[in-house]
Amino acid sequence: MLFSQSLPTLFTLFAGLQQVVDATPRYCPPYGPVLPAPRQASQHPAVQYAVDTITTVLKGQTGGFNLSGVSVGVKSIYEDEPLLDFHYTPSTMNPKEGVKKINSSTVYRLGSISKVFAVLAALRLAEDGVLSMNDPVTRWIPELAHRGGSHSGDELDVTRWTDITVGDAAAHLSGLGGDMTTDISAFPFDWEALGLPKLSKNTKVPSCKGLPGAPVCTRRDFLNIFKSYRPPVYQPSQSPVYSNAGISLVGLVVEAASKKTFDAAIKDLVLKPLGLKQTYSGIVPENSENMFIPAGSADWDADIGIFAPAGAMGASTADMLSFMTNILRNKALSPSGTRRWLKPNTFTSTWSASVGSPWEIYRVDNLTSDGRIIDVYTKGGTLSGYQSGMAMIPDTGLVVSVLGAGPEVSSVWAQLATLNIVEALIPAMDVAARDEAKARFAGQYVDKKTGSALTLSLDNGPGLVLGNWTARDFNVLPNLNRFQPGRYNDTADSGIKSVRLYPTGIENKSRAAWRAVFPTLSDTEAEMIEGLTKVKDVTCITWHMLDRFIYNGLSMDHFEFQYGKDGKAVSIKSKAFDIEMKRVEKKA
Repeated sequence: MLFSQSLPTLFTLFAGLQQVVDATPRYCPPYGPVLPAPRQASQHPAVQYAVDTITTVLKGQTGGFNLSGVSVGVKSIYEDEPLLDFHYTPSTMNPKEGVKKINSSTVYRLGSISKVFAVLAALRLAEDGVLSMNDPVTRWIPELAHRGGSHSGDELDVTRWTDITVGDAAAHLSGLGGDMTTDISAFPFDWEALGLPKLSKNTKVPSCKGLPGAPVCTRRDFLNIFKSYRPPVYQPSQSPVYSNAGISLVGLVVEAASKKTFDAAIKDLVLKPLGLKQTYSGIVPENSENMFIPAGSADWDADIGIFAPAGAMGASTADMLSFMTNILRNKALSPSGTRRWLKPNTFTSTWSASVGSPWEIYRVDNLTSDGRIIDVYTKGGTLSGYQSGMAMIPDTGLVVSVLGAGPEVSSVWAQLATLNIVEALIPAMDVAARDEAKARFAGQYVDKKTGSALTLSLDNGPGLVLGNWTARDFNVLPNLNRFQPGRYNDTADSGIKSVRLYPTGIENKSRAAWRAVFPTLSDTEAEMIEGLTKVKDVTCITWHMLDRFIYNGLSMDHFEFQYGKDGKAVSIKSKAFDIEMKRVEKKA
């Protein structure tokens, strides 16, 4: 399996780069990025080394492929050119159909990555006010609102369609099962020999295979079978069930709300606005000239009918990187819409994974020196021998596309490769972000007129370290306790030598708002409290404590940077103290 052996080895090459420690200090940053993402990642030696090493591994792993093609792209959303653009053309190509050499414009089928496009179409309609993600699906699919169906009168087998919202369907929370392609009764085998009951015309549930080469499931088939014969797995919004059927509902809603076919709606709502000219909502033989079609593939253009929104699309590496860049740069949705989209909708039964619309979100806390949590928004897919994986890391501005097809590429290859590439690049991007932040922010800031100053530096922890803070000749940090009602006369030293400063994302081209985190407990106090409960990191309550020290409507944790034309900080303003301090340039 590609990457299954090699990338864990690759990952160990970054041990020194990561600076991951066994006993991480008790950092508790706010959720999200702790420093601005690097703007020139491609120029940083750590990123270059990571990319070169990944490329070497890819070459070694694909070099023996005779029939399988591979395309891997990695990009920073802040740079025009990709960080990595790798393509492998197998020694044996399809002599009749498809491209003869694979490059960034070569199209692969995406499988379940198609779900992202379907959900985005619904979200765009919601932003336009045409629908609401809180609409019950019955508003747009009225057949589901009508009572009726078989289920032998058993109320436990009845789906509460009016309780399923469009958002539920998009986030795998509809409670519906996966799809109809796994019903083995549709296949002519002696299932009774395996202990299954004999079926008669009266007991046989209607079915459609929906598999390549077999009759596809239509809208009528889909609604009839799920309404009349398929019991729900859960009640809506109870627990996630990976559901192609749920995304098919989203597709039907998009058709009804847009008053267009799904293909036309996707083109008008997503592909044309984002300039995706190498992405197809439906794969047909006419697309073959720019596709990679493995030699011997008989079902590369398989039609999956009603399940097309869940898996039928195709795209090139260039378009996938552009698509993800547009998402993170708020061009697919409004900034607020993007922020809402890139959030979990529900949890799973593992600490490291949650579910979005339709994201598969993985959470890591062992890739950077500060041990902070980083969320990776992914989606994988497989269809007709094609494998795909995509990943977006909002905190770093990194996007990854992995596409492959052919018999030497396994069903989990793209997903595993995507995660392994992310694991190798996050530490390098973190080093790049720190080095850029040091150049942009570190130093002394002074206002001689008021007798005010502070210093900013970086260490192995998250964010910027703020120390030596004086305001109008008053030493702020040792006296933090006094900035509270009832403790004005508490002159005992707070013991706080420094605090950490983090970006908030509230910014324009010349200014940016940051927030400091004032520790509420010492490490000793936190350790004692956590020893009294089984709840992990119970003392990490930063989100409780932001914007608490208020003076005349402004918080003491609120700072504002002023940037120069080169993007470097020229001053910092303490909002509550109403003091702007200029950055002191070091003399050469």
